Amino acid sequence: MASTDSPLIPRDLPDNLKPVYRTLLEIKREMEANNIEPPVVIAIDDIAKDYDDLLARLELKEFHRLGLIKLRGFVSNLKPAKTRAGFGRGALDLLGLPLVPNAKGTRGFPKEDEDKHKLHDYEFDCSFIKEGEVKEKGRDLLYRLLKDALDAREEVILLCLSSLRDIAKFARKYPNLLRRALKKGKVVLQGGYSVVDGNLKASVVNKNLKIQGAANNNFDPTAAIEFHKFLQEKKIQSIVFDRDAALNLKRPLPRTMFTDMARTGEIGQYLDRVAERQESKFFLDATGHPENRFGYKAPTATDPGSEGHDWNRYKGRVKRWPKDKPRPATFEELRPYTDVIAYDALATLGVLRKRDIDKLKIIEPRSSEWPDTIHQVVGNGSEPNSLDGTGNGMCTALEALLRGSLLAVSQGLCSNPI
Repeated sequence: MASTDSPLIPRDLPDNLKPVYRTLLEIKREMEANNIEPPVVIAIDDIAKDYDDLLARLELKEFHRLGLIKLRGFVSNLKPAKTRAGFGRGALDLLGLPLVPNAKGTRGFPKEDEDKHKLHDYEFDCSFIKEGEVKEKGRDLLYRLLKDALDAREEVILLCLSSLRDIAKFARKYPNLLRRALKKGKVVLQGGYSVVDGNLKASVVNKNLKIQGAANNNFDPTAAIEFHKFLQEKKIQSIVFDRDAALNLKRPLPRTMFTDMARTGEIGQYLDRVAERQESKFFLDATGHPENRFGYKAPTATDPGSEGHDWNRYKGRVKRWPKDKPRPATFEELRPYTDVIAYDALATLGVLRKRDIDKLKIIEPRSSEWPDTIHQVVGNGSEPNSLDGTGNGMCTALEALLRGSLLAVSQGLCSNPI
């Protein structure tokens, strides 16, 4: 079977992952046979805050390479936004996409909320940042790309993987352009909202009600509420992937995946290095409470429990830790107990069409059985009207695209569609 595979499928991709590529190539052939143009994708991210933003770019590069989308550009926000845009610029160059622009977005949160994100020392620990090449502002790039797509009558997919401050401000200034550009397309978000009687309600922090909210919404809750209201009032199709999907994958992405990807070059090495530092820091910070040997103070009806990062991200790992073993002090001890948590990578699969999502089986049930609304929620399927994005199809598609993306670069496969 391997001898008959398309040369577009990277060599050395594990056999169990190749069916994902065969399905994607089948989708492309069907699009060509039916004269379906690939949609334009424009993304807003906070690359380098966590490693999953970079994972999302690996997926987008593959969709672009295979001709399933037209990847038009990125806006990187969250202070220091220019450094993030420079990181993104360097990453795109290494991925073989030097002509895809990466503009500087906003700080991501109001000036009075400086503690919304504390910069970690590992975020920009690489040599490929090209901050000096970042010239364009995010608002200007969004205007140009959306106007060009509208003039060309192209379908537009807006992928929002970070603070909604930029897009809310843009919608306030250019509401008609954004509405018209997205009329045939959709907005894909990593965040959280609920759909009640067809109405959108953004998930934002509420300390009085002990509601944690979605992290991307919480950077600027006012902007998040405003943009969700815009989506509803303008009747723009949307799909949101919440944290429950990433935290409850039935087959978590293997940590060894990064070790393998490190052999492909600089981006893989960065991911392998940063994943260790990020996961160990988050684990040890989250379990640092003195009231138990793992430092975790369990929540009660009146006490939300430990402060810091969400315990749900780590409780499964602690349960696997031998009861007679001291609390871990280094990542080397933690390595066998860690998984890859990739919120943004899951959401990025939402740029695909419903029928393609069905073919890859990344969401359950099939789209024909989805709730009758233009706004869909993908989580673990436990909440009312929530779709299940935790199945084997999701896990296999993610691993195939992430491994395949860097293998393709290392093997010299052109990152632009042929």
